[in-house]
Amino acid sequence: MISKNIFKAGSAIAAISFLLVWVGCTSSSSSSGGPTYVQAGTSATYLNATGANVMSITIGSGTICGQAGYPNEPCTSVKICSPGSTTNCQTITDLLVDTGSVGLRVFKSALTLSPSLTYTADTTISGNTIAECAQFGTGADWGPLATVDIYMGTETTPATVPMQVIDQTFATVPSVCSQGDTSPTEAGFNGILGVGLFNDDCGSTCATDAAADAYYTCPTSGACTAITRSTSTQVLNPVSNLSQDNNGVIIALPAIPAAGSASVTGALILGINSQTNNVPTGVSGYYTDADGNFETDFGGSSITGSFLDTGSNALFFPSTSLTQCGTNSAASGFYCPSAITTLSAVNHSNTGTSTATVTFQVSNAVTLVSGSNQAFYDLAGNISANDGFDWGLPFYYGRAVFFGIQSKSSTFFGTGPYVGY
Repeated sequence: MISKNIFKAGSAIAAISFLLVWVGCTSSSSSSGGPTYVQAGTSATYLNATGANVMSITIGSGTICGQAGYPNEPCTSVKICSPGSTTNCQTITDLLVDTGSVGLRVFKSALTLSPSLTYTADTTISGNTIAECAQFGTGADWGPLATVDIYMGTETTPATVPMQVIDQTFATVPSVCSQGDTSPTEAGFNGILGVGLFNDDCGSTCATDAAADAYYTCPTSGACTAITRSTSTQVLNPVSNLSQDNNGVIIALPAIPAAGSASVTGALILGINSQTNNVPTGVSGYYTDADGNFETDFGGSSITGSFLDTGSNALFFPSTSLTQCGTNSAASGFYCPSAITTLSAVNHSNTGTSTATVTFQVSNAVTLVSGSNQAFYDLAGNISANDGFDWGLPFYYGRAVFFGIQSKSSTFFGTGPYVGY
């Protein structure tokens, strides 16, 4: 996820989905067309969904999320328990919903379980603990692994998976993680709920190459050493490890006014075509490559490496025509056109012939955030074409967006990874 907090010393915070290397798939769907920018989408049916597989998403109304000038920050809650326990449990609120990463990551300071979680021991070196440096676009999260039961929505059966405890004080922090987040207040969330397109957060890269600098073995004192980590023991996607509704998720957000909204409530629905409340309607599938990316044609260029990401709080793309906000502005790196600008791009499925024209708008970032609103469909910023076209949270307003997990199938779309809208 790429996410820029425009009131954090003008710097980018949190994230680009890191080290996504997985096997791709094929597509049989074909479609064209799209809404009149984001206000004529397909979210209404799913916003009214009820059931054990439905989780609430809030923007601008959290205790930590949506505060301190962090616009377009979607957050939710999950319950975690010590494995097998029904009493040593805790509901973790203010979790950033991130479709651009995989796995649950929670700050140690936000954990109140008693007894505390047991960290994952290194089975090859007695006395050592497994830790991870989760590297994002402009920062990182460091800390040990622990296996937990994760309850999502009101599903009665948890996903029992490794998660990361974010703790910048743990062991001797590797240099690649030396600038990691230190607290929920600094980060703007209690943790990250990664519900992206893959089952594990690093795939075959980390399974075969310690130089990926993601997983480490850490002694009680001294330096941690980078190691390989098999895919089944990496930080795992809790959705794909549920006993049901485990083939993907739907993110549904309502349309919002042109000037933005103070707060928004949406839905995170578990499963695709697995219940009556998650049947695809009025959407088409766009299959991604092994990294979860597709192609976007914009401004006369074909931009590869494009992706959909709720963890990005704006649309990020290269433009030579849009005026950027001043370098000394709190919105440095964002666009500040003198008038609302309407643009369009064409997304291409990585396989098959699916295409979709997406019309969107860009407004002056400084003007947008000068008031009290926290949700905006026309907030955008600049990145290099080499970084793709990042369809961040503004893309989701008024839409229901489907994320089909790698190697999981639905009778509507086929086998993931794919996105649908």
